[in-house]
Amino acid sequence: MGKQLGVFTRVLASVGLASGIATQAFGQSDPDASGGDYFRRDRNESVAQRRAAREVDDSLRLGLFRVKPALALEAGFSENYAASEANPEDSPVYRVTGSLDLLSDWARHGLNARVNVPSTTYEGGDGTSNSYTTTDYVASVDGRLDVDRTFALTAGVSFADTAEPVGFADPAITLKEPARSQSTTINVGFSKEFNRLRVSGSASQSTPDFEDVELTSGAFVNVDERDVTTTTYNVRADIALTDSTSLFVSASSNQRDHDLDPPAVSEDRDSEGVAYMAGVSFDITRLMRGDIAVGTLEQTYDNPLTPEQSGATARASVELFPDELVTISISGERSIQESNTVQAATLVGTDANLELVYEFRRNIQLSVGAGYSRDEYVEIDREDERWDARASVAYELNRNVALTFSAGHIEQTSEGLDAGRNYDSNIGLIGISLRR
Repeated sequence: MGKQLGVFTRVLASVGLASGIATQAFGQSDPDASGGDYFRRDRNESVAQRRAAREVDDSLRLGLFRVKPALALEAGFSENYAASEANPEDSPVYRVTGSLDLLSDWARHGLNARVNVPSTTYEGGDGTSNSYTTTDYVASVDGRLDVDRTFALTAGVSFADTAEPVGFADPAITLKEPARSQSTTINVGFSKEFNRLRVSGSASQSTPDFEDVELTSGAFVNVDERDVTTTTYNVRADIALTDSTSLFVSASSNQRDHDLDPPAVSEDRDSEGVAYMAGVSFDITRLMRGDIAVGTLEQTYDNPLTPEQSGATARASVELFPDELVTISISGERSIQESNTVQAATLVGTDANLELVYEFRRNIQLSVGAGYSRDEYVEIDREDERWDARASVAYELNRNVALTFSAGHIEQTSEGLDAGRNYDSNIGLIGISLRR
């Protein structure tokens, strides 16, 4: 904890000094007075943004807020729904998703709330003994206080009661139902502009709590080793080169505190980490927008037998606009993450995603995408690679009703002495979406 607070204090001091220098050099002038808002990144509008704006316009007015209720009903078929390596089994799939959004559309400040409840039923091969239903509950509230045109404060809290994908479980464990966890996350942040300099920061804490998992034999297994409270601090400084491009540096620190410590478990898995990055933020008219950054990261562990992890890190989020009806999204990140197995505390994860959305007509939207991830485990000999591909079509009959079709494929390979499961799975769904 001392190392983390020390790093965070030094970062804050550096940013504070930079802010003071910027205030003297640039003054606290209105960005518009010097030719424009240097940090606007809304010159382009993606297909998803345009569709979301139409949905808000069609939603219900409730005083100072917009209310968006929605219900989606889907049915389909899944191959290898249990992500089995040796005995793949097919199953009909039924999914019901209800959601409710409460959105402010004020000129200043903001306050939003959302509840999302997806429920999925797999009937299994015989429709009885192997069937199960997972119902998730996700709720969040977030707000923004605009102190003035250059200074804003943000805060939010979310709660999630969710099921974990069955493919994450160790191959030696045959679960009756997917593992579940309840997680609460709180966050606060700020953003302040000094003409061509913007300083921002955030702090967040997440506290997951995993339930005991039930095996097909009826036995229960305690997985409290996976309960980890993660506290993260981040600060960033952007310097505008033009009104559409800026350079930035950022520093972040984290503390991961496992609920169980020796002698309740065999080893101490608590750790502290830091990451330093530099990059560019841009919004080039009619072409592209996004953030790209590279840097270094380091994670040290309280257990002296666990080797320190360090190396290069990168993060990218870019949208391309070859046409006003087409949006191509590319994202990727390399980071140190918590493991999803009790055999190891952390892993080095590399994730990448590509998606193309085409608004064929105002009421027809096509989407195709692909993803890749690689998980390199720290304390055990295991490396997982995962590929997925997906496609969907949404056909709006009118403002309130849409027909949907989606299909997806996922494939995982695992290598090493402690290898996880190897499997592939396909799913296809057709449905109807109702909203207001």
